[in-house]
Amino acid sequence: MPSPNESQENGGDRRPAVLATLADRNYIEPAKQLFASAYFNGGWRGDYLLLAHDIPESELRWFTDRGILVHRCAPLYDGPRGGRPSVYTSKFYLFTDYFRRWRTVIFTDADATIRASLDDLCERDGFWSIRDVSRWLVTQVVTTDSIRARGLPRLHVRRLIREVRRRRSLASPAFCAGFFAFSTDLIEDDTFARLNAMMERYQSVSEHGDQLTFNLFFGDRWQRLPPVYNIQVMGDANQWGVPARDLEAIVVHYITELKPWLIDSSFSPEWRLNHSRADEIDLKRVPSGNRWPQARIRQYSQHLDSLDAIPAYWRFWANSRLRPYFPEAIVRPLRPAWRRIWQIVEKDTPLT
Repeated sequence: MPSPNESQENGGDRRPAVLATLADRNYIEPAKQLFASAYFNGGWRGDYLLLAHDIPESELRWFTDRGILVHRCAPLYDGPRGGRPSVYTSKFYLFTDYFRRWRTVIFTDADATIRASLDDLCERDGFWSIRDVSRWLVTQVVTTDSIRARGLPRLHVRRLIREVRRRRSLASPAFCAGFFAFSTDLIEDDTFARLNAMMERYQSVSEHGDQLTFNLFFGDRWQRLPPVYNIQVMGDANQWGVPARDLEAIVVHYITELKPWLIDSSFSPEWRLNHSRADEIDLKRVPSGNRWPQARIRQYSQHLDSLDAIPAYWRFWANSRLRPYFPEAIVRPLRPAWRRIWQIVEKDTPLT
């Protein structure tokens, strides 16, 4: 593999893979932590790239000085889209002609930590992601509370939701748009424009920013990754009820506002250690990193699936809203019944 810090601005042979993340000026430090974790823990030898959304040039020098490529992203929209800041839509730049210079693009949100190698994702064809913590596409569609809070016309919302249903069943599984890998053969001349058009069309009925657009656009082509590639956590909680200190992962993704750099969580020491080492990144001397054998990926993912009784979205809601009113003595006997119900109802897509 060529030296990972060679610039590709002037073209050249197609390179194997690039690891990309997205940041605005509020996520510069998390992006440094992410790249440090990829370097020290993942031993990533491909290219590193920052999608820089409206970041001053002076703030980008830290990345370019270390050989990290910077792709400057002009904001695509003014104001929020899908109830979220428009920065999320800058992921669409991954599907422009510029990224055809790599065979594979791996994207992860900046609020994540890489613990082990991502090399096994570099030779996959198609579009790959993990199943989202919310589980179903219906949870990506705007809620009644959001309709009210955003002041959306109800007749307009109903018409758009009917359109969404014609495109894809709301009972379909949903993937996480915060971590995915794809072969750039998927990029067509109009892919970027079509993603933008779909976002503009359905943003008013999207509950979680870009996630509805990604699921509508790639849902029929999505291939499921084992969950260890993007363990989604909410503070110290996760959908499997595994204690944070015991949770194993290739990537940990902090999906709520309870970020490890903002609160004192079980993940804070790990995050701060990675961040403290970011200045030591030297892409001419990449460490070997940690690598999970395929057997470990398969066995631990199967173990998690065996624990996945109640989808995390509902578990988190129940723990935060209902649990204070029900003592453990009442909750404990109900768990086996809930587990059995969800094992019958939930028809999961197979691991690949």
